[in-house]
Amino acid sequence: MEEKKNQNSNNIAMVECPFCNKPIEAPDKADVIFTCPNCHKELITYDKVERKKETLRNERIKQEQIYKRYKKKFKWGSIIVLIISLYLYTKNTSDYTYNNPRQQDIQMAVKNYLKQNLDDPDSYKSASWYGFTYNKADKTYSIWHQYRHRNEYNAVQLETQFFTLDSQKNVIQVRDGEDFVFN
Repeated sequence: MEEKKNQNSNNIAMVECPFCNKPIEAPDKADVIFTCPNCHKELITYDKVERKKETLRNERIKQEQIYKRYKKKFKWGSIIVLIISLYLYTKNTSDYTYNNPRQQDIQMAVKNYLKQNLDDPDSYKSASWYGFTYNKADKTYSIWHQYRHRNEYNAVQLETQFFTLDSQKNVIQVRDGEDFVFN
């Protein structure tokens, strides 16, 4: 029912019947049942503003529910990604070898060298390995190694050293991490 602009002072509005499309007088109040005098169909009045508010309210509630669902999915997805990231970050990399048999051999040679040359070989604990390279020109291997051990004063020390090994996997040079300047 479309409400027309001209209204009587007795709370009567001129509207168009949705069935016969003829103008009729209808009560100006919402939710009043009356009959069309032309086609005799039963009609009910309604408040367009209130109905629009109710429709908007229902749409807003639906949107909030959708937003909450996506927010919940995003939160759980973020938590899963965070857990996986933390797992990968904190995974013990002390003997991580990238499945390279030569690197495993080099690491073992360095460990043996350290156990022979440390003040307290039983206190040796590997922390990390990185920077494994092979120099084809002079047939040498090099690797960075970070480890803990007890020194001559029985204090635990964290060392970072760069080891160079020959083709027979013998340690030929050891440099402390502080000796290097990276460009």
